[in-house]
Amino acid sequence: MMKNIWRSIIAFPVLISGLAFTALVNGQEQSPPDLVFGTAAEGRAYWQLAKRFEKVVGSKGLTVDVQETQGSLENLERLDDPKDTMNIALTQADTFQNYIGKNPGMANKANIIAPIGLECVFVVTRTNGGITDEKEWQSAVAPRVAVQASGSGPAKTHEFMGQLIPELADDVVVDMNISKAVNALYQEGENSVDLVFVVHRPKYLGPVVRAALEQPDRYRLLSIADPRLQAKLPTGGDVYEFLDIPLVRNVLGERKSVRTVCTRGLLITNPSKITTPNRHKLQTIIDLHWGEIYSDEFISN
Repeated sequence: MMKNIWRSIIAFPVLISGLAFTALVNGQEQSPPDLVFGTAAEGRAYWQLAKRFEKVVGSKGLTVDVQETQGSLENLERLDDPKDTMNIALTQADTFQNYIGKNPGMANKANIIAPIGLECVFVVTRTNGGITDEKEWQSAVAPRVAVQASGSGPAKTHEFMGQLIPELADDVVVDMNISKAVNALYQEGENSVDLVFVVHRPKYLGPVVRAALEQPDRYRLLSIADPRLQAKLPTGGDVYEFLDIPLVRNVLGERKSVRTVCTRGLLITNPSKITTPNRHKLQTIIDLHWGEIYSDEFISN
């Protein structure tokens, strides 16, 4: 009996030591990543770019945790929050400018590492009895504008455009599933809308743009060219670029283009959340290996 007691007493410190060692090892395995990367919904373009970033940067000695988010605004809010671990993120240039207009201190916290591809505005209305052009949109009384997700990048683009063009501030924004929004252009009552507003890469043919190209008798794209949209980033760069986006009307085989505004994606950090050695290492990786992260394929789509 006494032998068993003494064996237990001797074994107890060994057990504790083993647990402590295991905890230490696990603690090392679970050490915080060097970079916590805010992107967008999994599978979207920003997510895909972040996963490529994780692969390349990870191979150069920095650990990366890619986190799914609701998009540009959430990324900026978390990047700005000193209690949040997010220290690098993707956002749209206009959402960034909009955010620092409301939170001026962010201009001194954020560092733009690199610009990424264009995100262009596409606005569709109905052909029969709908708003015919940009001026009519601006003069309309409380037009109903379908925008997917109130906190999304497109919603913030519309909001910032309303700051630059006061007439657009009267728009009634309707949070709606964009795949169903084009049908709402011909509905009445609470489910009706006058315009569908989307923001995406120039060559992406989503349901809204596709409807305008394939059913021109029902839907039309509005041109956007108001010079009041010429705003500047803190770095001096343009928030928006005016471009003629080439499009192909699939059914008729007819080429056409639409004049609109495009904003750029931005890769930004909050340097105060990244150690000095890691900041230097990250900048070196970006300088030497950016082409591996951000390919022409991503730019063109």
